[in-house]
Amino acid sequence: MTATVLQLAHASTHQNQALVHLVDAYAAELEARRVQLQADLDDYQRKLVDLSELDPLDFTGLTKLYSEHVRQIESLLLELQDSARD
Repeated sequence: MTATVLQLAHASTHQNQALVHLVDAYAAELEARRVQLQADLDDYQRKLVDLSELDPLDFTGLTKLYSEHVRQIESLLLELQDSARD
């Protein structure tokens, strides 16, 4: 191999390593967000159970609000799951 080809191969390898590192960092961030979303979902679902006993007629409006949060979080988790398959 010529020196130019070796330099290109080395530069390409360095760029690939940088990209792999970047992809790994994004994957770790996505996993951290998925874990946080799951924890949030669990909290809201517990709150809904409590509210069904404390405010069964939803005078406070919290059941409606928390139900919407649950729907949105479930949607986000589903998107994360679908994107992981691609």
